[in-house]
Amino acid sequence: MLATPDRPWKGVGLAVSCNMSRATFTRIFQQVTNTTSGEVLTQIRMVTAAKLVSESRMSVGLIAEKIGYQYEAFNRVFKRHYSTWPRCISVRGQGPICTYITLRGLKFWM
Repeated sequence: MLATPDRPWKGVGLAVSCNMSRATFTRIFQQVTNTTSGEVLTQIRMVTAAKLVSESRMSVGLIAEKIGYQYEAFNRVFKRHYSTWPRCISVRGQGPICTYITLRGLKFWM
């Protein structure tokens, strides 16, 4: 998920890539991370998006596509995650908002 956040990751695909059944993968993933693979994927995508919005000249639509979202859905999720619209960050020229994800109280820097 870290290397290709734009890929349409689903539980089945993740499980297959780990040579597990979907149920086993889901159970173990949740035990280890204390969250779901979908929530982790959203965190990865939002951190990646925040870095791209604040550090590049890419359009918001292109960033959305690059991390696996359609434009409208991306804006909604970004706003929910950071309490601001992606365009507001790129216009203000702020630095990165967040460059890590948190799992079980541990920060994993990206």
